[in-house]
Formats: sequence, C-alpha cells, structure tokens
Amino acid sequence: MPRWSSPKDPSLEAALRRNCRWVVNNQIKRLLLRFPSRTAPVRFLQSRFKTLDLMGRAANWLGKYPSCFEVFSADTGGGEQEPHFGFTKRMAALVHEEEAAVAASEPAMADRLARVLMLARGRRLQVSKLAALRGPLGLPDDYLLRLLPPTPISSASQTPTALPTPPQRR
Repeated sequence: MPRWSSPKDPSLEAALRRNCRWVVNNQIKRLLLRFPSRTAPVRFLQSRFKTLDLMGRAANWLGKYPSCFEVFSADTGGGEQEPHFGFTKRMAALVHEEEAAVAASEPAMADRLARVLMLARGRRLQVSKLAALRGPLGLPDDYLLRLLPPTPISSASQTPTALPTPPQRR
C-alpha cells in the first residue's frame, strides 16, 4: 500500500539531487543541534560518518564548508586539546532564524494536532499513527518533544484547551 506524502517543491528537489552534499550538511546541522553548547568533538562526527554515507575524515569534510562550520581546539579537561566543530556566526544566525520560524508556527501545529486528537476515539491516538500523520499535518521532526507536554499523549488529548469550544445550544 503506497504511503501518502506531502507535496514537494520540484525545483528544490532538483537542486538537492544536483548537490546532495547540502542534505548531508543538514544532517550534520541536526546532529550539532543535539548538543546544548552547539559544539561537538570532531571525533563524534567521525563516529557517525558511515551513517551519513560518507567516507574519509570528518575534519576534511568540515574544512570544505568554512561558511557553515568552524573547527577549533577545545580543552578536554585534562589539559589536552581536542578538535571541536561548531557553527559559524552566519550559520548560527540562519539556524536561529529557522528556529524562530518553527517556534512562531507552533500554535498552529498544536491546534492541528489537538483537532486530530479530538477526532480520535476516546481522544487517544497511538504514537505510531501520529507519526504516519506527521507529514500531512505539517509537524516538525521533533513534534513529540516540542508540542506534547511531558505527560502521556492520552492526558494531553483530554485537555482540549487548544481548541475553541463550540457554543452550546439550548
């Protein structure tokens, strides 16, 4: 059974097919965003290099994109210097703008998610079913962490505060 996917921009898809390296750089960006300091050891990236379908050395890859990533030495605590990498100032500004745009769209995403939960039987929905609806609803990759509270989904669905209540008829 074919899965339905959201419509894709043909010009963007063609550009990404021509230059697949930007897809890899986006994956590296997502790896780097997992760290609170937004810096990571180059050794960490090297350990993830094969999962990114890359060969060679991570430091060489980072050196090819000086507009995105900067490599620097950081003290590891024992007086030893280890190479780390992080975003450049321009890339950090771009990442900040991207996060601001996603944060601005959070209320609309939460509203769509609340509407789906209100339609579900018992106002509960399995996470696997919700993952299948992630694309059509326009939810981000980290929707479970970003939109749902730390409580279980079932209790989140039982609080319809995000939905407007219809007027009651008498």
